[in-house]
Amino acid sequence: MESSSSSTLAVAQQGFTRLQQGLATGEWEPFLEMLTEDCTFSFPAGSYKGLHQGKIMLAKFLNYATESVFKNGLLLTLQQITSNETTVVFEVYSEGKMWEKPYQNQAAIAFDIQGDRICSYREYLAVVFTLPS
Repeated sequence: MESSSSSTLAVAQQGFTRLQQGLATGEWEPFLEMLTEDCTFSFPAGSYKGLHQGKIMLAKFLNYATESVFKNGLLLTLQQITSNETTVVFEVYSEGKMWEKPYQNQAAIAFDIQGDRICSYREYLAVVFTLPS
C-alpha cells in the first residue's frame, strides 16, 4: 500500500506538470480538473494579491496570467521539491516575457493535497535582478 506522503507527492507532481503546461500554453483545463471546488489560492502581488477562494477565482487568475501578463508563455524549471503528509513545495526558476519585457524570477509554489485533488495553491516570489558588471 502506498503511504499518504507518497500519494500526496504523486498528486502534487501531476498538478505541477499540468501547471507548467498551462503557463507555457494557456491551456488550463487539465490543471483545473485537479482542483477542489472550494480551493484557496494566494499570490503576493498585483491585482490578485492576497488570499482568494474557489476554483473559478483561481481560473480567472491563471487566465489573466497567460492572456495578459505572459502572452508568450512562462517556462518553469523545477529546482527542488520538499514535501510532508499534506503539502508539497516546488522551488522553481521562471523565465519568459512579462508584458513583452524579459522576465526571470525564482519562486516557490506550494500545493496542499486532499485525496487526489489540490485544495490550496500558494505562490511566493523572489525578484531576480541582473546587476551591471
